[in-house]
Amino acid sequence: MRKLLQVTLIVIFMISTLGTRAHAQSRNDTLKTKIVINKKSPKAIATKINPETATKVVFTKKSAMPLKGQEPKIAKIIPGESNSARNARLAKEAEAKKQATLAAQSRPQPVRVIRVSWSGSFDPLYQVAGARFGVPWQILAAVHSVESGQSGDTTRSSGAGATGPMQFLPSTFRAYAVDGDGDGTASIYSVVDSVYSAANYISANMRTKGSIEGALWQYNHSWSYVNKVLAIARGFGY
Repeated sequence: MRKLLQVTLIVIFMISTLGTRAHAQSRNDTLKTKIVINKKSPKAIATKINPETATKVVFTKKSAMPLKGQEPKIAKIIPGESNSARNARLAKEAEAKKQATLAAQSRPQPVRVIRVSWSGSFDPLYQVAGARFGVPWQILAAVHSVESGQSGDTTRSSGAGATGPMQFLPSTFRAYAVDGDGDGTASIYSVVDSVYSAANYISANMRTKGSIEGALWQYNHSWSYVNKVLAIARGFGY
């Protein structure tokens, strides 16, 4: 009977001990988690397990989970490429893209006007071409008058080799040619192309010579020519 009582007590003690250990283990396995939001940075969330240990989670624009409305950026991965090499490659690609954009923006746009029949006054042509290049339209009218009597399209040539309505030397025309009528070709014989090209040429010489008189002298190296053009231009209201 005594032995039976001893065995019973031992069994009860073992069960009590195991229960206590299991309860203690269960309590140790249960950790309280506290979520803390930083008022100065609402996007920064800290998950605290105890006062000494904290795990901080920060959501940034570089997150793999893009915000609604944002397109995910897929990075190009090159096997074996180091971080420094990757950064250098990305910087080079960004600079090349920037230069391409600047080049496209600075590329001069072709001059385009509607082709019309110049059976009457050329004044609208002088005015449009002059406004395009910053040359008084009366100067263009006077040059046209002196050079060819304000002719239309013509193949007329001088003994010095100048040709067309504005009497350009072919080499000069090639350097300053403008496709004024927008037909895809700048022709020295076209009155529209020639007037536009003359405006371009006179404008360039106004910048380098500093005056209308200097630009006209560059057009024809004669001060009597310059004075004649100016006199006619004044008759047009210059």
